[in-house]
Amino acid sequence: MQLRTVHSAIDVLRRHLESANQSTVIRALHRMCPCSGSSAQYEELMPLVHELGKDPRPAVRAVALHLELDAFQRLALEDEVANGFVRNRPGGNPRRGETRRSRQRYGT
Repeated sequence: MQLRTVHSAIDVLRRHLESANQSTVIRALHRMCPCSGSSAQYEELMPLVHELGKDPRPAVRAVALHLELDAFQRLALEDEVANGFVRNRPGGNPRRGETRRSRQRYGT
């Protein structure tokens, strides 16, 4: 049942992304931003978002390109963490594999 809910949400987003109304498209793009935790929706609709990056409406194009950039940066960071590259960043502790940001977040 939960899988059906996810697919129906994706179908609703797809209809909104294909809308002729610019504000409807922009709201749908904002709802599926990977930084808000909806990476499954983004991955499902990635080809459509890529096409919206070529949309003739400048506002839609800007949001779609921003969405692609956010997704790329998030994937790159996940790869760095998975491969242990974070340890080599400035401010990171090579022995503990953490960064200054993670220490600040946890108050250490």
